[in-house]
Amino acid sequence: MRGFMGAVLCAALNLSWAVAAELPANVPAPMTLDLLVGKQFAGGWVTKNVNDNGATFEESLILKEDGTYENYLTASGGTAPPISANGRGVWFSRIGADGGIEIALTTDPNEKNPTWIIHPLAIGTLLEGTKVWHR
Repeated sequence: MRGFMGAVLCAALNLSWAVAAELPANVPAPMTLDLLVGKQFAGGWVTKNVNDNGATFEESLILKEDGTYENYLTASGGTAPPISANGRGVWFSRIGADGGIEIALTTDPNEKNPTWIIHPLAIGTLLEGTKVWHR
């Protein structure tokens, strides 16, 4: 009986070693939603719109993996004078009421409910209301 139990123990040890060999040695730490969104959507985004008066608005947004952003706006043409503006702030991600990911942007790091919200789409663009941002 003792020999049988020894054989079972050896088989179990060999099996656990085989199973352990199947697992990766260094499993990465779990990612937060902000880290995941930063890895996927960090970088430059642009949108261009022409309003009813013929003015062309071109905006760029640079989302940085560190949770900050920069944005630029230029407008020309039409009846409006040329505009050039830039800004910066912080962003965070959250799950929206519809279950989708939202990227919230604000200039106040303590703001918990910013009004500038962008939605990542499965087609590789970002949507802000009716405005579509492209890479």
